[in-house]
Amino acid sequence: MHVAARLLLVFACVPLQPAAYAGDGAFRTPAISAAELAARQGTPELPLVVDVRPAGEYKAGHIAGAINAPVTQLDKHLAEIADAKNGVVLYCTSGKRTRTAEGLLLDRGITGITHLDGGYGSWLQGRHPVNTGWGP
Repeated sequence: MHVAARLLLVFACVPLQPAAYAGDGAFRTPAISAAELAARQGTPELPLVVDVRPAGEYKAGHIAGAINAPVTQLDKHLAEIADAKNGVVLYCTSGKRTRTAEGLLLDRGITGITHLDGGYGSWLQGRHPVNTGWGP
């Protein structure tokens, strides 16, 4: 059985507790710049881009190709995140929800996680592709 699948079985019954990680502490994962992430779009090296904001914020505008996995529902996306072949990039607006999400994922043994330096604002500032609506 794949290591990630075994980890998911172990943690599947453990509810995520976002409040335990809330705060303005330092990131625990490396950063990727908006320019670097944009350069990977359309290539085989594109990581799974995960918008951890609530669905309404995602629908209003998100990084083209990003999936929506709100922090409060991250447990529903563990398998997809764990199976990402090129790693995962997490982002939100200010970084608080990203830090919460990274802590939850790291505590479940998921590796290959990075965060978008400057969050969604840096993506917008760089004038990179944005989608609206429900799909990536």
